[in-house]
Amino acid sequence: MSVDSKKSASNGQEKMLLSQEQQALINEVRKLIGPQSGKASIFCSDACISRYLRARNWNVKKAVKMLKLTLKWREEYKPEEIRWEDIAHEAETGKKKKK
Repeated sequence: MSVDSKKSASNGQEKMLLSQEQQALINEVRKLIGPQSGKASIFCSDACISRYLRARNWNVKKAVKMLKLTLKWREEYKPEEIRWEDIAHEAETGKKKKK
């Protein structure tokens, strides 16, 4: 599948223009994962879903599985709620990275 890129005159950043086929796959993923609410809906934008599809070579079944696992992980571990104060003690212990 090809994705056309086009430079925006206003900010110089590249914008990805999705083909109708790619948009259909995104819509299929959205249908299969079902409606999302709250914080989960942030990770179900067209751009986000297309990244999961690209990561799985546009295979809808694999992308859905990957996205559902990510949403489950985010719901369980809530990484967006981690604050420096919660983990500062890890930095103070002098732990070194394993090589």
